Amino acid sequence: MDERKVRELLMGVHLYKDRDLAVRELYQNALDACRYRRARTEYLDRTEYASYPYEGHVAFEQGVDAEGRGYVECRDNGIGMGDAELRGVFSQAGARFAEQPEFRLERAMWDRLDPPVALFPNSRFGIGVLSYFMLADELTVTTCRMDPTGRPGPVLEVSIHGPGHLFRIVERASRGEECGTTVRLRLREPAADWSCVDVLERVLGVAEFDTVAVYGDRHANWPAGQVQVRKQPERERFGFDAHGARAVWTDAPHGVQVTWTEHGGALLVDGLVVQPSVRAGILSTSDAGLSGVVVNLTGAYAPNQLSADRIQVLDDVSPALLDLLIPAAEALAKADEHLPEYDWLCWIARTSPQLADLLTAAAMAAGRALRFEGRAADLARTGVLPGDTHLLSGGVSHRGKVSWDFSGFPPDHIFLWRLLAHAPNKILDDLAEHCPELRDTAPVLAAMPSDQLLLSEKGEESRYWSWHASADLKGDHWSEAVNRWGVSPHEVAHRAARIGLNGPRPQSLSDGAMRKAMFEGLLRRDSARPEDGWFDTGDTVPAGRIAQASLEHGLSVPEVCSQFRDHGLTAEPASLPNRPSAEAVELLRDLCAESPSWLDRDRRLPPLQILKAAKALEKPPAEILRRYPELGFQVPKTFPANASINDIALFQDSWSGLAADRCPPGPVPYQPILEAAYGGSLPDVISRLEDYGYHVPLRAPVTLDELDKQLLGPHGPCSWWEVATGEAMPFAHLLVAAQSLFHMPHVLVERFDAYGVPLSCRTLPQGLTLTTAIQLLRRSEYSDDDHLSKESKVSLEELVERAQRLNTSTAQVVDWLTQLGISVPDVRRLLRDALDRVPRP
Repeated sequence: MDERKVRELLMGVHLYKDRDLAVRELYQNALDACRYRRARTEYLDRTEYASYPYEGHVAFEQGVDAEGRGYVECRDNGIGMGDAELRGVFSQAGARFAEQPEFRLERAMWDRLDPPVALFPNSRFGIGVLSYFMLADELTVTTCRMDPTGRPGPVLEVSIHGPGHLFRIVERASRGEECGTTVRLRLREPAADWSCVDVLERVLGVAEFDTVAVYGDRHANWPAGQVQVRKQPERERFGFDAHGARAVWTDAPHGVQVTWTEHGGALLVDGLVVQPSVRAGILSTSDAGLSGVVVNLTGAYAPNQLSADRIQVLDDVSPALLDLLIPAAEALAKADEHLPEYDWLCWIARTSPQLADLLTAAAMAAGRALRFEGRAADLARTGVLPGDTHLLSGGVSHRGKVSWDFSGFPPDHIFLWRLLAHAPNKILDDLAEHCPELRDTAPVLAAMPSDQLLLSEKGEESRYWSWHASADLKGDHWSEAVNRWGVSPHEVAHRAARIGLNGPRPQSLSDGAMRKAMFEGLLRRDSARPEDGWFDTGDTVPAGRIAQASLEHGLSVPEVCSQFRDHGLTAEPASLPNRPSAEAVELLRDLCAESPSWLDRDRRLPPLQILKAAKALEKPPAEILRRYPELGFQVPKTFPANASINDIALFQDSWSGLAADRCPPGPVPYQPILEAAYGGSLPDVISRLEDYGYHVPLRAPVTLDELDKQLLGPHGPCSWWEVATGEAMPFAHLLVAAQSLFHMPHVLVERFDAYGVPLSCRTLPQGLTLTTAIQLLRRSEYSDDDHLSKESKVSLEELVERAQRLNTSTAQVVDWLTQLGISVPDVRRLLRDALDRVPRP
């Protein structure tokens, strides 16, 4: 054998350390041999008077021989090899028996029959033999060829002592009793922790012919055509996994097996596990490539290109799989099987949203009702949304039952949509007290599993899917949904609009224009911040974005504005110079915003904007103060001549970013004030703010005692977050501080009276104790140190969750939170607004 070719083939594809590949190749070569014999037998059976029955079988055995050497042996009763095959195919690296003259002549005879005899060989015998030396340093082949008339030929034996050695063919008998081949590999090293049985169980999902494997007391059996039952070990990255309830598509075309499985899933080629290198469409992001289904592609359906180790499919098989799984899903939905189940569809949606959608649509069309939360859900009304289990139990559901873990809360209209879809329910009955229109049973849009991708997101390192609290679909969320779903941007935009989310408008953009909007820098809201997304038709382009685009594309401001207008946007140059500088772009950024954005010309600039721009550009504040009017912006009416960038600390907390973005006289947030005074003088800080024109009514004690230090400390137990000058301190903040400081609430009330800071209320609302008030304020019933604060955005679902937590009505929760100083929307108005946005058919 050619040792140079061995090294090139094996080392070139980094296979020389994969011992398992030898077993895989042994099986594939045995499979080809049995297929060849079956085809030749079929031809003889159809053209001769005699009957030629044939049942192929493959057997693996691992053990220790008489010399104490470990071995692996593969036996098949396939076509066998003669002298020509051993010399012309077996010993030649990369040669295929399908390219041999004898086979071509034989196939020509097969093709004359109607229908022709079909044979789809898969193996390259040469590569298979080379792979054997990953496991062994010596091998013996004993084989008997079936001749064209169906009779056994001579029994031949070959021994090879390494890939670079010559070998001699020895005839052991002039005629054999049974055709077939036995290959024995003598293992190079002890294999105490390695078993051919383990390897076959891992890689062989469906055997085409009866197959057995034995090693000591280990015995595994693969009946022909049956999908193996196996639960993949937790840390195994490559291996067959299919267990639990299953359903077989009995009308699959010849060459295809489709078996729906409760757990696992696999893509098989000739019964062996493969992984798709192109992950698109219906394919799963899981290692296996498919979730909830085992698809075995053989014959005409087998892909054309596999990797050298046969582990990866190089073709894009997603279109072919989609064509197969559409009728398979329809058949499953109509059958009386254990599958589909609601939880099963949700599980599939995690890794293959397209497949989950396909199955859900088929179940809806078939009129299926699936068990959900202890009752039958009519899918034609409810559809399937993985987050329903979380939403319909007030956020304290059986998380993990549908293999999705959630955090946060969705937009109110989405929560209401799901309540109406699963009506009647107790939560809806409670909310109907505020809004009687909720009792209307008008149909709602059925959910699809992929909707969850538009409504939530999951970080790579997180186990939780976080609900998007806003109905605005941001750029990064949009891109993530497109990538995970695997459909066109236009389809995603259309579905987002159907479920009431604000994103790119499908009616105004074709797929080509949509992709251009996604990937062309000009249409981004901010090219430095891709997560901000893209402009929609009709939007007004801020001056800062115009200047940025001019600088990036080397165009004048009028030229840039013209291009924006060509895309359906409003863009006016106003006071911008014809060719803005990088300095001008920086000046036009809103440096006071929590997330960087562009300045609005209609709003007077606060002092903090001047100071932060001076710092960013390393210019004196007075010079920056002169520049903004040149760009068409109004500057503060009061600005001290001795202003310094050191004053930024007065307006913005360096740790949190909380900033005073209002013009004098305010209001201004207390948190930066207390932060700036930490370790210094609170009266001096207040005096400096007054230099900028701000009014701070806080009466700072001349001498602070220990309680004052706790209450007025920027990181103390009493939160000043979101409380600004002139506003009332939420009584909720005092309750949390009182619990932390082991003081009664009335003691803290007296101190705040002395500070001159009003309170939202002075005593606990009727019906609440200190304990139940703290329980009401906890963000989660599992959290002891995270509480609602003044500007917490309390969603509809959060109100429902708290009502369930305290066994009361949502109306009572709203009243309590309002008295405690927590901003709560008007529930009746909130429900009616949400109801107007509920997705309808």
